[in-house]
Amino acid sequence: MAETLEEEKKLKSFLAKAVRPWKGAYEDILAHHLFISVGAEPLRSIQLIVKAALMFPAEELRRLEIDPELVDVLNVVSSSLANKIVERDDYHQETWVEIPWGFAFTEENIKKYIFVWLSLESFKVKDLTEIFERHKKKFGCEPDLPAKLRYISSCLTPAGYYQILSNFLRWALPKAQEILAKLASALPSAKYTQLLEAAFSTQKQQEKQGKGEGFL
Repeated sequence: MAETLEEEKKLKSFLAKAVRPWKGAYEDILAHHLFISVGAEPLRSIQLIVKAALMFPAEELRRLEIDPELVDVLNVVSSSLANKIVERDDYHQETWVEIPWGFAFTEENIKKYIFVWLSLESFKVKDLTEIFERHKKKFGCEPDLPAKLRYISSCLTPAGYYQILSNFLRWALPKAQEILAKLASALPSAKYTQLLEAAFSTQKQQEKQGKGEGFL
């Protein structure tokens, strides 16, 4: 029992040193990700916060009261939405959008990554009646949930894509902001203050240059 407790203490000490080399570049990278996320557009902001969270092992995230599973969902979905594929048919003057979901198409994954913030009925797509009928003729049954999501995600209207994006941001942003606050608490206040001052100074310089260019 005593040996087990001693091993646990050594492990915790090792983890603390491994994930918190605050005097080095690790600290600067973490602080940089957190700060630039504040001024970034919403989807990019989530990606930056997630990128910062992924610098921590799962055990350290739990210590900060951050759910590693939530970080995974935010990471996979935000990356999928950011890497949308836009197809244009000039002959028919149509545009559609495909979302390359970054997970295997199983019912379990769809419930984990999609249904926590969106229902299948929310997808606005082009008419899939013909595609579903061909599926039924080929396989002898209606498409199951994974097949439906695969079909739907490959032919979204632009409006449908942006509605999905909006729904995700409405759900994800508050959660990402909570993660941001908890990660920031892991930084020494002096380092974060220093980074903020440097960033505000850079912003002022950019605004000044922008005003100057406007008079040309």
